Amino acid sequence: MKLQPAVVRETKRIAAGTLLMLAVMLLVYLALGRLNTSVVFGGLCGGCIAVLNFLALGVTVQNSVSGIQGEDEAQAKKAKNLMQFSYSVRMLLLLALAALGIAAFKFDGLATLLPLLFPRITIAIISVTNHFTKRKETGVK
Repeated sequence: MKLQPAVVRETKRIAAGTLLMLAVMLLVYLALGRLNTSVVFGGLCGGCIAVLNFLALGVTVQNSVSGIQGEDEAQAKKAKNLMQFSYSVRMLLLLALAALGIAAFKFDGLATLLPLLFPRITIAIISVTNHFTKRKETGVK
């Protein structure tokens, strides 16, 4: 299966945003005098898991949409079920990997869990930025 350009593009944007926020988080830890290897590796682990989760979401959406042809309700229901199942599995895997990092590798808990929110924050920032860019382009005040 080949990834669609939109999935690749959006995953790169999420990865860049996550990396930027991870750097800010590490700078805050440094400023507070709390930066250590458990924070760095926890942040990297959480950030990687978050970006991989977003990629998995993109692949699932790509597969679901490509399976729907026309307005076939059976295919649409199958796609919806696939999306719901994928969400459940991804969330369980996300939490299991984060818990493994915290418990087994002694990563800092906050530094591991906080990056899991970075893709959502990145999406919100992109959305707001696009909103204002479109308003400026169209001349709407």
